[in-house]
Amino acid sequence: MPSQASTIDQPEGVENKQFPKECSLEQFKSWQKLRPWLSVTANRNVKCTICAEVGSLGVHTQIGQHGEGDNSFATGSVNPAKNAKCLLKKIDRHRKSQYHISCESVLKQKQKNALVSGLEIAQSLFEEREKDSIEATEKIFRTAYECAHSQLSFAEHSRLVTLQQRNGVQCGDLLQSDHACANIVEHIAKQMRSEITKHIIEQKTTFAVMIDESTSCANDQSLIVYLRTLYEDTACVYFFGLVAVEQATADAILTSLLNFLHVHGLTDDILQLVGFCSDGASTMMGRIGGVATLLQKKYDKVQIFHCMAHRMELAVKSAVDDVNIVSNFRLFVDSLYKVYSMSPKNQRGLEAAAQQTNVHLLKVQKVFDVRWVFSSFISVKALLRDFEALHVHFKHAASDMSRTSTERSKYQGLLTKMKAWLFVAEAAMLKDALRELKNLSLYFQRDSASVVDAMTQIKVAQDRLLALKETEGKSLKKVVSEFKATSKFRRVDICTNDNDQVKFNNLKLQFHQSLIDNICRRFPATTLLQAAEVLNPQSWPTDVVQLALFGDTEISQLSKSLGFSSVDIADIIFEYSTFKKGCAAGQKLKKLMNLLSVYPISSAVCERGFSQMNLQQTSLRNSLCVETLSSLLMISVNGPPLVHWNPRRYVLSWLQAGHRSALDKITGVARKPHECTLSQKLFL
Repeated sequence: MPSQASTIDQPEGVENKQFPKECSLEQFKSWQKLRPWLSVTANRNVKCTICAEVGSLGVHTQIGQHGEGDNSFATGSVNPAKNAKCLLKKIDRHRKSQYHISCESVLKQKQKNALVSGLEIAQSLFEEREKDSIEATEKIFRTAYECAHSQLSFAEHSRLVTLQQRNGVQCGDLLQSDHACANIVEHIAKQMRSEITKHIIEQKTTFAVMIDESTSCANDQSLIVYLRTLYEDTACVYFFGLVAVEQATADAILTSLLNFLHVHGLTDDILQLVGFCSDGASTMMGRIGGVATLLQKKYDKVQIFHCMAHRMELAVKSAVDDVNIVSNFRLFVDSLYKVYSMSPKNQRGLEAAAQQTNVHLLKVQKVFDVRWVFSSFISVKALLRDFEALHVHFKHAASDMSRTSTERSKYQGLLTKMKAWLFVAEAAMLKDALRELKNLSLYFQRDSASVVDAMTQIKVAQDRLLALKETEGKSLKKVVSEFKATSKFRRVDICTNDNDQVKFNNLKLQFHQSLIDNICRRFPATTLLQAAEVLNPQSWPTDVVQLALFGDTEISQLSKSLGFSSVDIADIIFEYSTFKKGCAAGQKLKKLMNLLSVYPISSAVCERGFSQMNLQQTSLRNSLCVETLSSLLMISVNGPPLVHWNPRRYVLSWLQAGHRSALDKITGVARKPHECTLSQKLFL
């Protein structure tokens, strides 16, 4: 009687154990080409080597973790098939089964873990073998890092290493030149930049770009690039690099920016760019052909922001230009600045007057110029603080016969202007207004400034300016009370006219109203800002009934724009309702708030980056190229303090890249030893 499974006659000389009974040797070998995991047992049953290996690890042994018949492929106990075609179908069903796919995943993870384990072992062996070289090179790396972090010249690297060696620290003989320092700084900066990119890609976090364009002291046009992204659920800002700009056109700047991002791994495949921020230059923010407009055409989901810190400066400048009396005050302070900044003789005279009057001098700067509002506040504050010393010095200079008549007349005019009650009251009024504007400007300059708080901060500033319009501020109240009591200010007699009070009241109303109007015009309530404001508890209504449904529409719009599903949006609205009752923000609501915090409302950090650049590229170091300067800024801006910085991983990557260690032998021409001159030998 024939058996249930038909067998195929095989060629003589071939062992029957090499293939199943249901097929020929050629058929089985062709199957194995596409299924390398397919094998045959001694009983000529097919077997899956992957499932067998995973089964030997004790994985998938619980009930329900594999389908019917899947375990037979792991044990080699597959029931015989009628023919080769039926057997192949059974094999392919197993290949598509969840059990086989899961076993493949387990085996791949095992191989990956084995590879990682092998790399860790090799790494530990390398560190143990090169222990002395690594420790010596770490000392060199710390020295180079400190040079970059503290804006020191590369030439200082050799001197600092020599100092350590004189103090008994073993630093080896290599990597002590200025060129070695530059190479080490470049290596560290490159790895730090790759860490930023790696974090964005692996964590799949959204990020925003903040840029600004400037010219260095070497007359090199460059674009400074910052990234804003989430790290441990907090929006953090990182310097990403300097980009050389050949043409300051919008097309050229955008091309340079995108090429720079692509070179460092942030390609078009990374669809996580959500925001762009820059100052109000037409090249950057032009509505027709600006960088922001061109970028939004390429990435339609990107939100564009005109830097609010720069908007604040434009609003103040417009208000000052609208009020002629305040413009005259600016001219007066600018003339004071010229008197003392351009004459050491006048500086000495003012210092003598300060000692005579026991006044602690503050430096008078320009007001309402290109600096932030805070600088104008400090300048007006210095004017009022130094008032008595300025009066004494002007009075002495106006009667100093060693000066020309023109100079004496100039100082007499300054003295008369200062003693006018209207001038003193105007200075006090400006100080009160600038104090409020300063607080708003400082908020916009913080890294923590976000779309959630922006409108609330603006409204608070507007309300306080409106109050100053009707009442006396802190500084003005002191001036008025002192004048009413003594007819003086800072022990100086003040002159007044009959119509001064009327003029001042009109000035106060006009100036504060101009500030309020310009702030309203410069800070329109966009859809995004209005929607995000509902997440700020300060914007919530006090009435319980109104609060119940407050903000639900805005939260739904925000969630939809950020790609949340309808199910998640419903959960977010529910969590928002509990959040309004004083509970902690839920997981999905917190995710929404974190995503909103990535949006950049200010690019003031770029201005701080240029300040750091000027500290690095001084008139004595004006030959630094853009790439080297970018590496220095990567360390000085992003790097932690030296006491917290661990150079181990940077040293390991340096050595594993084939670079020499500090303990390697010196090759080439030896360095010339430092020699003392004959006159210096007196002090040895």
